[in-house]
Amino acid sequence: MRGPRFSTIASQITILTAVPVTLVLLAVAALSLYSNQRTRLDGHLRGDAEIATLLAVSARDVVQAVSGESAIRDPVWQALAGQSLTAPVGLEVALVDPAGLVAYHSDPERLGEETGTGDGEADEGFSATAGSTVRTSSGLPTAIVAFAPVGGSDWMIATERPWNPWIEAFGGFGGLVVIPVFVAALLSVSLIWLSTVRITRSVRQLLARARRISGGDFRSIVPIARTGDEIEELAVQFDSMARQLESLYESLEQRVADRTSEVLSVLNLARAVGQTFDPAEIARMTCDQLRAHSGVADAEVWVEGRGAGLPGLPSEPPEWTAREEARVFGLGVRGATARLGVLSRTTGSEEDVLRFVEAVAAQAGVALHNAVLYRQAQATAATEERNRLAREIHDTISQSIVGVIVQLEALRAADEDMRRDRLDRALDLARGGLSEARRSVQGLRASVLDSQPLDRAIAADVSRLEKGGGPRARFGTSGDAAQIPAGTASELYRIAEAALVNVQRHAHASNVLVNLITDSEGIRLVIEDDGVGFDVGAQNIAGHGLIGIRERASNIGGELVLETEPGEGTRVQIIVPGLAAESDLGRST
Repeated sequence: MRGPRFSTIASQITILTAVPVTLVLLAVAALSLYSNQRTRLDGHLRGDAEIATLLAVSARDVVQAVSGESAIRDPVWQALAGQSLTAPVGLEVALVDPAGLVAYHSDPERLGEETGTGDGEADEGFSATAGSTVRTSSGLPTAIVAFAPVGGSDWMIATERPWNPWIEAFGGFGGLVVIPVFVAALLSVSLIWLSTVRITRSVRQLLARARRISGGDFRSIVPIARTGDEIEELAVQFDSMARQLESLYESLEQRVADRTSEVLSVLNLARAVGQTFDPAEIARMTCDQLRAHSGVADAEVWVEGRGAGLPGLPSEPPEWTAREEARVFGLGVRGATARLGVLSRTTGSEEDVLRFVEAVAAQAGVALHNAVLYRQAQATAATEERNRLAREIHDTISQSIVGVIVQLEALRAADEDMRRDRLDRALDLARGGLSEARRSVQGLRASVLDSQPLDRAIAADVSRLEKGGGPRARFGTSGDAAQIPAGTASELYRIAEAALVNVQRHAHASNVLVNLITDSEGIRLVIEDDGVGFDVGAQNIAGHGLIGIRERASNIGGELVLETEPGEGTRVQIIVPGLAAESDLGRST
C-alpha cells in the first residue's frame, strides 16, 4: 500500500489480513440479521393468520347482528364489534363486508375504506381460506396482512401490522448478533497487529542497524531474535555481514593511511631532489626515504662502470643484494647504468612495498637523469661560449683588421691628398675593432646598436663600403626595425657586417644591394651582389665566414639561404620566422 499511513510492513500486513477477515465477519453478521429477519417474518405471518382465524370465529355473532347498512353505522353495533374483535397490541383489525368495504376497523378513521371489488369478491391477496401476506408499496415491504373468512358468510376478517425489514432484522435477538461480530473483528485485527509487530520487530532492528551502518557506525551489534525462522537466519547473516564490513572498513582506512603516507614520501622526495644536481646527495635522500618505510630494511644506489656524469656514487652493489628478499631496480639514466637495490622486511604486503619502491625509483631516476643533463649542459655551454668568442673575434677584430689592411694597401696607390683620408679610416677601423673586442669579451651586443636602430647601422655600413672604394652599394628597408629584439638585431648586424666584408674581399662586384624587411611573417635580411660568385660544393668556403653566419642565424631561430653560381653573383638571405624574443637567444650575444 502507498501513503504515509500504511508505510510500515506491520500496517500493510494488518490491512491485507484484517480487511478480508472483517469482510467475512460482516458477511456473517449480514446473514445472521437476514436470517433473524426471515424468522421473525415467518413467525408474524403464521401468528397473524392464526389470530385472524380466531377473530373470524368471534366475528360470527357480530356479522349475524347486522340487519342492514344502517346497522353498521350504529354505534351500538360498532361497540359490539369492538368488544368481540379485540386484537393484540400492534395489530390493526378490520371487518370487511361482502362489498369490500371496511365495516369495522380498530382505527375509526378508516371506516368505509374500500378494500375489495364487492359482489363477494375478496380483496387482492385475499382468498376464501385463512392466510397472510406482505404488502408492498413502491416495491418495498410496508406491512403484514393476515385474513380469514367469517364462517357461513361473505365477510372477511383482516389484520395488519407495520413491517420494516431493516428494523425487524435487529429485532429480538438480532441486535445481539452485532456485538459478537464487532468483538470478533476487533479481536482479529488486534491479534493480527500484534502478530505482525512481533514478526517485524527483527526487521525493524535490521533496518535501524542498516541506517547506522550507512552512517559509518559498525560497532553496535544487532540482538538476534531467537524465532527459529527465516527472520532469525536473516539477522544472523546481517550480523555477520556487519562484522565483515567493520573489518574491511578498518583495513581500508589503514590502507588509505599507508598510501597517503607513501604519496607524501614520494612528494617530499621529489621536492628535495629537485633542488640539487649532486648525484651523491640525490642517492642519499632516496635511500633515507626508502629506509623510513616500514617494509624496507635497507636501500642503496650505485652505478655500474665509470658512470659518466654521476660522480660520488659507488660502483659496486652491497652484499645483501644477493639475498632472496632483495630487489634491484634500474633507474633509467641515459648514458649511465644506475641501479637501486632494496632489501624488504618480512612484514607488510610485498605488492604495496614494491609499488612504493617503484614510485621512489622513478623520482630518483628523473633526478639523476637531470643531474647528468645539467653536467652535459654545463659542458655544452662552455663549448658554445668558446664558439661565440671565436665568432666575435672573427666578426669584429678580424674584420676590423681586414679593413685596416685594405686601407693601408690603398695608401700605396693613393696620392698625397688621399693618404690622410685613408690613414684616418684605418685608424677608425682599428679603434672600432679594439672597442668591439672589449665588448665581445664582456658578452655585450654590437656597440654600434647602442645609439641607433638596426636599419640605420646597416645603412651606415653600406655607405662606408661605397665611400671606401668598394662597389656601388644601396640599402632598402621595409617595416619597423625598431621592434626587432636587441639580441636578434645584434646577430643580424653581425651577419650583415660579415656579408659586406665578403663582398669587399671576394666578390669583385660592381653593385651590391642590401634589404631589411620586417613584417608579420618575420624578418628577412638579403645581401645580393653581381660579383663572380663561387661553387659552394667545390670551394673551401670557410674563408667566407659562412659558418659563422649560419651559426648566428641558427642562434636566433633563423636559417641561411645561400644562392650563388660561378659568374652569377651571390645572394645571401637570412630568414627569421616571427619576431624572435631576446630571451630565446641564450646561446648568442
